[in-house]
Formats: sequence, structure tokens, C-alpha cells
Amino acid sequence: MEDEENDPLFEKAFEKAIQQMPPAFHSTHHNSWQITQKKLKALNRRKRRNRALSYVALITASIMIGSFLFGTSAKTKAFSPIYQSIVELPGQMISFFFGNQDKSDKGAKTIPPEERDTSHDKSNNESSIHPLSGQESHTISVMEDEVNNKLTFTPPSFPQLPEGYQLSRIDISVQPNDAKSNEVLYVFKNEEAKLLRVNLQQLESGSVVGSLASAASSTVEIIPLLRGKGYLTSMPNETKKLEFMLANLYIHIVGNLSKADLIAFAESMNQK
Repeated sequence: MEDEENDPLFEKAFEKAIQQMPPAFHSTHHNSWQITQKKLKALNRRKRRNRALSYVALITASIMIGSFLFGTSAKTKAFSPIYQSIVELPGQMISFFFGNQDKSDKGAKTIPPEERDTSHDKSNNESSIHPLSGQESHTISVMEDEVNNKLTFTPPSFPQLPEGYQLSRIDISVQPNDAKSNEVLYVFKNEEAKLLRVNLQQLESGSVVGSLASAASSTVEIIPLLRGKGYLTSMPNETKKLEFMLANLYIHIVGNLSKADLIAFAESMNQK
């Protein structure tokens, strides 16, 4: 915005400098400035267009989540209660949706996961979209033997951790009424302080979660898994993200692993 506001001042100063030059230089430099000016304006237009497309992508994804949550029963009967899908959006954005369309319960109760320890994936150029429940939650760290008593579901086990990784901590989102949580974050760490984050979220009836990835800076693949399919996003900084469903459990894995190691780890997860 500041660049756009300063453009007229820059142009005026440049023109004044040219006018004070000898005639032999005036024509050549004036023509060069006109060419440069056109390129600058084209670049600014592209920047504004890309920003606008990003906003459109975010709004479109939000609208699509709303249609999943509040769509009529006539529209949802054609879908399986547990679903996942991938959608291309304007602005080279890709959106992933995971949900439970069984609307036997009243309203959506999806709790947005908090972003923690993202120092290894800040450049992913991606964001997450989660319908809010209207309740604020806070995060607590628990011991491994306390997890089952704090959750509304039994989390899967991790019998095949990538080489060198060990459990660092377990975080749980707790509601104000101290009810059991439907979400847990496992953080694993290796000797190089690289993190492997596994977010597990039980999708209750009528709930949906979604995330966005940039097709311009990331590569997205649909990966066949032993119990369905997953969406693998590879970022330029070698960080990879794998998202998939295990029954009504949404699983989101982020780490600096090879494609083969990430898939092997995901497929080794056993639901108890």
C-alpha cells in the first residue's frame, strides 16, 4: 500500500531529474522510464490480483464449509456420513474437507485446533479453517497414561515411530466446563530438534474441518492408504503434511519426513 502511495512522488521526482538532463539524454531516458513505469504498474496489478484471489479462495472455502454444515437433508443423503474431499479454489489454492454428516445431534461441535510449535512450517503458506463452537478452550499438557481419561475417544497407538523420534509431549484442548476433549496433539521430537506433530480430532455428528494449501508453492497428492486415502502436501522447506480419516477420527500429521516414512508411520497407526 505504501509503495502505491509513493509512486506519484517517485514519478514526479524522476521526471524533474530527466528535464534537467541534456537534450541528448532526455529522449532515451524518458522512453526507458515509460517502459519501466509500465512494468511497475503491471507488477502492482498482479500483486493486487493475487491478494484478491487469496481472499476469494478463503471466502469460497468458508462458504463450502457452511454448505456442508447447514445443507438440507435432501442434499446430504447422497453422501456417506464420514467423508473427505479435495477442491480447487481461485488463486491457486486447494482446500481439503473432512466431516461427519450424520446430523443426529444438534449443531456442529467442532473445536478448532490451536497452532503450536509451528517454527518448522511457518513458510507453508497455508491456513486452516475450522467452524467455531462459540466456546473458548485452553490447552493442557498431560502424561501418556492420562490421555484416555481426558478424551471422548480412545486414541490410536503409534507402534512404528520414524527413526530417532520420541514422544515429547501431549496437549489436550479443554473446554470451560471441564468436559472431556475431542481433540489431542501428540508432539514427537528427534535429536536434531525436528518436530513431528500428530493432531487427532474426533468429528462429532454434523461437524466438519478443513484446511488450505497453496498450489503455487506446494505439491498436493492423493495417496492410497491401507484404510482409505489421504492428502499429502509437500512444502518447499521439505516439510510434509498428511491428512486423512480413520473412522470418524480426523488425523493431521506434519513433519520433516520423507514421503515413504510419513506414509509408513500413518499406516502403522492402530485404532484401539
